[in-house]
Amino acid sequence: MQYPVRSKARGCGGGECQCRPGLAACAGECVDPGTDKDNCGACGVVCGDVCGGGQCLPNCDGFQDQCGDSCTNNNNDPLNCGECGKVCDGDELCVDGECRPFAVAPCGQCPCEACSGDLDRCCVSLFIDAAVCLDAGECP
Repeated sequence: MQYPVRSKARGCGGGECQCRPGLAACAGECVDPGTDKDNCGACGVVCGDVCGGGQCLPNCDGFQDQCGDSCTNNNNDPLNCGECGKVCDGDELCVDGECRPFAVAPCGQCPCEACSGDLDRCCVSLFIDAAVCLDAGECP
């Protein structure tokens, strides 16, 4: 079963629709090249079985979860947060299976004194490859 990337995967910036951080635009859709079977590792790379970690694989051994043809971890995958098909909003990351708001850390690295208020925890997000401020007890 395929789990389509919903409109939450898109956002607007500079008057244009863009894919949320961590996703790539492939054939007019926002996809995660780390898990998307039809765009595994790069746009247009189609896998025969499943995609995990940006590689075509015969199965999802070594991954915590499988959602359709995607090998993932539902504890930190914002396209399958806590369960397959549950997509976090574009301004949220998946932390311990829950969608949590985030902002890119203004200082660009952790620790960051500029993280404050509700978004007071600085973490490096592997999903968007950036330091982020978020409201969570632990980093994703």
